[in-house]
Amino acid sequence: PLPGARSEIWKTFGFKINDSGIIIDKKKVFCRACKSSIAYSGNTSNLNSHLQQCLSVKPKNNTSSIATYFKGPTAKLPLNSKRNKELTKGLIKFIVKDLRPLSLVGGDGFREFLDLGIPEYNAPSRRTISRLIDHAALLERNNFKKYLSNISYISLTIDFWTSDSVVIRPLTVRVVLIFFFVLLVFVTLSLYFSY
Repeated sequence: PLPGARSEIWKTFGFKINDSGIIIDKKKVFCRACKSSIAYSGNTSNLNSHLQQCLSVKPKNNTSSIATYFKGPTAKLPLNSKRNKELTKGLIKFIVKDLRPLSLVGGDGFREFLDLGIPEYNAPSRRTISRLIDHAALLERNNFKKYLSNISYISLTIDFWTSDSVVIRPLTVRVVLIFFFVLLVFVTLSLYFSY
């Protein structure tokens, strides 16, 4: 090929050179596949035409095989493997932080999404996720109890405000109020039984 040539076509075509490596004729190129000589005028149009007609060149297969689209099942991670546990912990965090329903885990669309994104992940069932969330909540509650046991006094303040830019849904207000009420009862009972 000529210096600076970047076309893929030059992998199949070249100029004839002498023993010193100098191009003999810049108006003719030869096909490495069928060894024929083709006129060259500075562009690769006629070279592309020859390449399509050249029987010696096998066309590139630009299409994927059907096996690519219908892959066999990927080997799943063992349930107790470190990676599977990390993914499950991340899934639980996603469900809890974003207040997602547990039915998400059992949904066909979610399972297909996981198979597409993390095919090796052995996702737990809805029941297992529920049990793991309950276990995590119990651990957090125990940690909170330990934290409260070291506190002598506690003060709770509830503040309501209005804002044109912030919209508070009634359900959110109810959940927050219930949480604070339960927390208040819990703290009161804890302090009562600690004396």
